Amino acid sequence: MKVLSQEMQKAENDSVRIIFNKQFHETLYRTLLLEGSFDYPFDSLRTIGKITSPDKKFRIFNWNLPKSDGTNIYFGFILLSQKAKMHAIYDLIDCSDSIPQPEIACLDDHSWFGSLYYKIIVTKSDDQKFYTLLGLDRLNNQLTQKVIDVLYFDNANHPHFGAKIFRNYGNDQICRVLFKYSSSASMLLTYDNQYIIKNKKWNPTKKQFENEREKAWMIVSDELVPPDPQLEGQFEYYMPSSEIFNAFIFNEGKWNFIKNVDVRNKPN
Repeated sequence: MKVLSQEMQKAENDSVRIIFNKQFHETLYRTLLLEGSFDYPFDSLRTIGKITSPDKKFRIFNWNLPKSDGTNIYFGFILLSQKAKMHAIYDLIDCSDSIPQPEIACLDDHSWFGSLYYKIIVTKSDDQKFYTLLGLDRLNNQLTQKVIDVLYFDNANHPHFGAKIFRNYGNDQICRVLFKYSSSASMLLTYDNQYIIKNKKWNPTKKQFENEREKAWMIVSDELVPPDPQLEGQFEYYMPSSEIFNAFIFNEGKWNFIKNVDVRNKPN
């Protein structure tokens, strides 16, 4: 698998790259069927992502197949722990190009909005456990996007992507959040422990406003802006603002959007 993944990355054209990727995909699938695969580190496979949920329920293996035109096709597996009610592997099928409104689409493993995941955040709403995923999607040579998606499992342990748990961001039909920006830029999207301002009160003695701050875990992101107002909506030109940060804070079962948070600790 290590050899196949390396050959896939350095193949001279798309046809050869697809052949190596198919062999790698099939070999990894067979390997994940083996006993002990959930705990095996796969540390020699450095060209694919390997991330485990904090509660050890599942692992996600995923990678991208770069094409000559600058676009990518994403692949992945969800491997459930043998401690789960049903030990299973789900093959994630990237259908990004055929999803007309991905922000409001409820999907599953057969209709996956592909990206490379690097963080899993566990939250709970009522009796349903949600796994919020932070990911990267290289759309083409000019445009990149960061993704906040939501994964949850039904009673049969079947995976579903997207959930209407975002508030104050667009409308309440949002199932996932997409940030599009220039591929020449680097955008911050991380889960961090930061301060937020709760109350702003006037101090008559000091003749100034004083802030009451509270620390909370939140998803912190750069504010993306065009370099010129005339370029609004042309996301391939959008760049992160160096001074403005936004956040989502989980409260009462929802990710609540807060604009222009007071970031005092430098986010990682």
